[in-house]
Amino acid sequence: AKGSGRRPNMLIALLLLVSTQTSALHAVRPLRRTTPKRASAPICAAGQKETPPSVWAQQAAAMWLAAASLGPICDGRHSSHNVLHYAAESIAGPPFTLYAPDGTGLLETCWWVPVAFGGAGVILGAAHPLFDRNWDGAPRPPPGWPMVLISIASFVACYEFSGILAETAAASGDHGFALLDVPLIACMVAIFFAFERSRGGLVMMFALFTIGPVVEIGLINQLHLYAYTDPDIMGIPHWIGWVYAAGGPANGALGRQVLHELEARNGQRE
Repeated sequence: AKGSGRRPNMLIALLLLVSTQTSALHAVRPLRRTTPKRASAPICAAGQKETPPSVWAQQAAAMWLAAASLGPICDGRHSSHNVLHYAAESIAGPPFTLYAPDGTGLLETCWWVPVAFGGAGVILGAAHPLFDRNWDGAPRPPPGWPMVLISIASFVACYEFSGILAETAAASGDHGFALLDVPLIACMVAIFFAFERSRGGLVMMFALFTIGPVVEIGLINQLHLYAYTDPDIMGIPHWIGWVYAAGGPANGALGRQVLHELEARNGQRE
């Protein structure tokens, strides 16, 4: 696939993001009630009623739509920077590629990529508010849509930054810790303190840092679905874990905000 070192059109990415969130919320808008209203759910915290399974299901649908839409765009930036490419022949079939008129690579992905990102979004979107309630005793206040969008944009920027760093390292032959890991660690830490700052969020970032690369090792070495251009260990680059971890706070912010909106619509908040 053809690659390019140019920066992505962030405006397009953000417009797609806004559209994704709006569509997701409309997709899970509950139908007008046609049966008598049931008795109020039991109160589990001050001003907070127990969240019914139907609301969690709606939140899961919204998180899946958002993550499945944005994930391949982020992943495609790595392909555009020649960080990774999908196998032309694999059990999953050939990848989908999209190029600009000048030959610049815009997107390279495969059908299972949005499915995987969507599934991760569902887990992360539910885990953060559940940690809030179980560890802090009450839901965390919703961050608000402006902060949600800023947190997601920050993660997208970190993803793009990692592609630029990896492409630069490949050109120079320097794959050292100082060039690749230190800047990405700084991004991850800044994102955590700017948007998360919770014990549960820290746990989820650690889970992403460890589980994400392990899953990739299986996808690369067992299923042979794609390959990194400059792998370091077991088919993956040593810096990829920091990028995974940096995605936790954005998913947490979106998960909390979507759940808050759905609870308000379903009368779960007083």
